[in-house]
Amino acid sequence: MLDSGILQQYNMMQNRLFPGKVAEIRLFKRLYICGEMTRPVGRHPGMEIGTMRKLRLKNDGEGFYNVGTRCVDRTFRFDDDDKTHIVDQIRRMANFCGIEVNTYAVMTNHIHLLLHVLPKRELNDDELVDRVAALYGRVKAEKLRVEWAEWRRVGGEAALQRVEEERNALLRRMGDLSVYMKELKQWISRDYNKKVGRTGTLWEDRFWSCLLEDSAETLTSVASYIDCNAVRAGIVERPEDYKWCGYAQAHAGREAAQKALAAIYRNNKMKWAEAEERYGWLLRAVSDTPAERQREHKTVFRRALAIGSQSFILETYARFPKVFNARKKPAKPFVTDIGALRGTLFASHKPRKVAVS
Repeated sequence: MLDSGILQQYNMMQNRLFPGKVAEIRLFKRLYICGEMTRPVGRHPGMEIGTMRKLRLKNDGEGFYNVGTRCVDRTFRFDDDDKTHIVDQIRRMANFCGIEVNTYAVMTNHIHLLLHVLPKRELNDDELVDRVAALYGRVKAEKLRVEWAEWRRVGGEAALQRVEEERNALLRRMGDLSVYMKELKQWISRDYNKKVGRTGTLWEDRFWSCLLEDSAETLTSVASYIDCNAVRAGIVERPEDYKWCGYAQAHAGREAAQKALAAIYRNNKMKWAEAEERYGWLLRAVSDTPAERQREHKTVFRRALAIGSQSFILETYARFPKVFNARKKPAKPFVTDIGALRGTLFASHKPRKVAVS
């Protein structure tokens, strides 16, 4: 049952922005996409805005995101060793930041991720040192532990303040999607430039991201699209044959990858064997999708600001009103349904109005 108040607010916004026009909602089955818009002026909680930057919707705290970044000039730069190193860096940075990587695809010219930003929580010194070790190594982490213990033993306001300042500096880098992607891209750029002897930016733009509904239907839809990157590119016939994607690692028996992928079904009791049976069927359906449909899906995913059920999208409009109504003549938002993954994947239907059911 849709909230009539949210629906009314959405329709009022459409009438205000586009007098006499009916907002189009295209249905590809049950999942909906809220599309990219002209960049508004000003700032709003949960909204990242900058000159010539794509809009992003960000939850205050926990959230799921479809995220990606591409090499400058769309050049094909990463060889197999580079991709292996990038996968390792994705995991290390995620362990440091407190972010779960549900799945990923590292291609020769771009990176595509499904991320779960976990709720922030208080960390004691041992937990914080373990996160530092995940990114910088155990030697540096243990050195930090010894320093903090010594400063606390010495006591005094200055020593204790120094410990808290260093702890806070580390904590500010955790539990935030933007910080994770910024630092991940910096690490990859630094290592790649050093390897090939180049300088300058490696990436064509800031990363793009899409807010996802916390539901199995939404997350499995996005995850299957990510894991089939190499299939769409014609590199392999099945995603398990491309070792730089999350499903291939899970299929090969990597326990951490299995746990992360099983988590997209939002069922704590589901074991990997059951999850793989369901997800494997889904991937086969995606792999067999006609090429023209896949091109349509790519366009839709890249333009999306939010993906989820109809009610989730309408609630998103209500939560971020300034994102969708910040200029006198913003670009028209769209809401597109990308499919319950049954039958023909992403089968399209004619546009229709949103109605309260």
